[in-house]
Amino acid sequence: MLGPLGWPALTAEAFWRFGKLPYGLGGFDNDVSADGLTLRVALPAPPERLCPGQPVMRYDPVVTESATAVAVGIRMVPTGEVAPGEVGTIPCYETGSASYARHEVRLAAPLGDRVVVSAYGAGPVAVTPQR
Repeated sequence: MLGPLGWPALTAEAFWRFGKLPYGLGGFDNDVSADGLTLRVALPAPPERLCPGQPVMRYDPVVTESATAVAVGIRMVPTGEVAPGEVGTIPCYETGSASYARHEVRLAAPLGDRVVVSAYGAGPVAVTPQR
């Protein structure tokens, strides 16, 4: 008599569920061009308001590709400038709210069946075809 047959399988927790992907890249406003080479993704943007004397940063999108995944994120680059105003003359508080902007990144190879992930470790990110 034969016993149970073992078969490798993924557990239910390993599958991504529609509508349950994390907001790792500013929500679900991410898309890919028809040729698969251009991603438009919502990434962190510079704050609208800086405290006097605070360094001004440029936010450059970065992409790292592998055979199975594409990781996207932001590199903050100092511009050498500082926000205008005299330091300490007015109370200045960080708002703590994140702002996002759409950034375009060019891929070395078409996205194909690779998964897009956040460079911040937030997991897979939803990407739709460009309209």
